Amino acid sequence: MGSTCCSGQEVSGEQDVILNVYDVGNSFEMDFLNNVLYLVGTGVYHAGTQIGKEVEWAYGYTPKGSGVFHCEPKGYPFKFRQSIKLGTTPLQGEELKEAIVKLEDQFQGEDYDLLHKNCCHFAVALCQALQVENVPHWVTSLAGIAAFVVDEEQ
Repeated sequence: MGSTCCSGQEVSGEQDVILNVYDVGNSFEMDFLNNVLYLVGTGVYHAGTQIGKEVEWAYGYTPKGSGVFHCEPKGYPFKFRQSIKLGTTPLQGEELKEAIVKLEDQFQGEDYDLLHKNCCHFAVALCQALQVENVPHWVTSLAGIAAFVVDEEQ
């Protein structure tokens, strides 16, 4: 029997890691914008990292404590766009729990920044910790471009 991870999910054996990508917002305009931006390799997205079949991890703003949270896979309230399998993590049990706890400390809710430290940046960090493939560039590229422009202006 495996150990219990932060979410209460039983963790034993290797687990698939899936990136769930959502369009930010639920409006027709945002849907249209993301459909166009997707064609040129970018968009305005929320990303959650699913580990196994029962839990999806993500990051967002909160005034106190860690901004890391979990929900049911594909359970975020934005419009679901697609899932991307990124591999199988070799981490399990305490190793997996420690990786998530470490990221909970690094991703405090008050540090959330739309351009520099958002849910997509968390997904990148979590996927690196899980030792799976990188998050596809199109998921993070718009925030990276915008951050570069804003930083250059200052």
